[in-house]
Amino acid sequence: MLLQQTAERTIGVSCTDETEEKSLHLSLNCWLNQLDLIEEQSKQISHELIRLAKQYSAFACVKSLEGVSDQMAALFIAETRALKDVTHYKQIQKMAGTNLRLNTSGRYRGRNRISHLGNSCLRWLLFMMAKETAKYVPEVRVKYLKRQLKRRNYLKNTIACTSKVLQLIMSLTREERLYKPHLNPELEITCQRLDQEYENLKRGRLVAT
Repeated sequence: MLLQQTAERTIGVSCTDETEEKSLHLSLNCWLNQLDLIEEQSKQISHELIRLAKQYSAFACVKSLEGVSDQMAALFIAETRALKDVTHYKQIQKMAGTNLRLNTSGRYRGRNRISHLGNSCLRWLLFMMAKETAKYVPEVRVKYLKRQLKRRNYLKNTIACTSKVLQLIMSLTREERLYKPHLNPELEITCQRLDQEYENLKRGRLVAT
């Protein structure tokens, strides 16, 4: 409360006179108004993008994956051109630069790493989709947990799950159906078992530290 009251009288910059202080206040207000305008325009663009994306059947398929928001689904439709001319999930991986690439030089053979040669916006979007679906979608979560149990690395293991997300999306769009969880009881049991193992692993490491 005291901080708010102080902020009404000053902007945190020392001034030599009243004129300089007023000019700084005006400058700050202009920047704040610009930010408000940009945020409003961003909301309008987002709403229009979602409205246009909903015209494609693929939008509903992508959105049916729990954790994928309207905005994520709309951006995915926009970046992949509504999956037109896409027949395999690896095409999207190559488009985003998440396809594996072997690092070699002469006789040296390094590790397989993602190429990063592609659409960086789509690559970021796929990461966010994998991050969210790994919390709710059993197929994605099982892959994430198996990798975490083998070697804990949140970033790499989340990126690795993007392939599973794309496989699900391609399957849904090809069959023109929505994702329905709990159709595979064995997968649910596996997911619960891995969740428990992962919790035990984290607790063990916390105790050790």
